[in-house]
Amino acid sequence: MSSTVQGVFQSKSLMNKMHARRELSTVARNVGEGMLGYINRERTLGEYLKAMGGEVMEMEVAMSVFNGLISKNENLLVALDAKCEGELSLYFVKSRLRQEERRQAEHRR
Repeated sequence: MSSTVQGVFQSKSLMNKMHARRELSTVARNVGEGMLGYINRERTLGEYLKAMGGEVMEMEVAMSVFNGLISKNENLLVALDAKCEGELSLYFVKSRLRQEERRQAEHRR
């Protein structure tokens, strides 16, 4: 009986990890959502997955942030793509995306 309960728990735990990983890799920035809110949502998903015992590297979260951006950020993505992978940290990505968001807001004025 104990092994059956343990098996169900482990299976459910694995399913939760798989769901969290899928959500991390497929989340997208919502129209009208601020950049900081979007990045924090991605980071929270990564931390949730880590808390469940999953392995999440900072670079993986940074790449998930890129993947979920809307098309108006494509020029920034091309510029960041020119960077060496070792130079791309979540902190760097966050600061560049926030800088771009401010630039676009000033341009609209």
